[in-house]
Amino acid sequence: MYSKRSTKPTKTGLKQEIQGLIRKTDEKSGKKLYNTLYKLWKAYPNSLKKEKLRGTAEENVEFVVNVKGDGIELELDNEEYQPISYSKMIDFYLYPERISIILKQHACEALKKAARHEIRDQTRAFRSKKALKDPKYIDGEKWHVGHDYEKGDRFEEIFEKFCKTQLRKGTKIEVYSMPCSHNKQFKSKSIAKKWSEYHKKHAILRMERATGNLEGNRGFGKKEPWIQDFIPF
Repeated sequence: MYSKRSTKPTKTGLKQEIQGLIRKTDEKSGKKLYNTLYKLWKAYPNSLKKEKLRGTAEENVEFVVNVKGDGIELELDNEEYQPISYSKMIDFYLYPERISIILKQHACEALKKAARHEIRDQTRAFRSKKALKDPKYIDGEKWHVGHDYEKGDRFEEIFEKFCKTQLRKGTKIEVYSMPCSHNKQFKSKSIAKKWSEYHKKHAILRMERATGNLEGNRGFGKKEPWIQDFIPF
């Protein structure tokens, strides 16, 4: 896990190492992948371990490559598979002294992810409508449903306004991980419904190339850490 030039690995180096091992199928690489992941796993916070294992004993933890061959999953006792981010595992492994900061960052990411998931019916319906006129929009890898920030607000701007104007002061939005999925949802059904209705009223959607959609939001979320006021942390 350590390079010859440095006594401490880097996040980029570890990610590249794991990605390379994932692509290989020989027994030696598989054993090395497991040993590498297990070292990362030992630094993973107990609270997150409990959420991921869903009742499976920690000593029985097994790491497997996902179906797509680009990520890692935990094999559970009930024969289900729980996705886990090795990138986040690396964060906890490399920076144990920053665990509270990392947990807060991940909580903010989880809240935004859940907010997007709660309005998925709207984005799916919009994609289907556009695909009726042009079938190319069916391809979700090349085309994303984005928010037209030239005519209206970006997604995060809409969510920020919702949180600040539609929720009582001091409200914390709890989220949970959907079983065997990377998706997140709001625990409160009433907040989820209220948010969905607010988004439907204020969002102006458009189809965008995937690259343009992702580049259009780079750095935007870092302007104000407002979302920290709404995570239960």
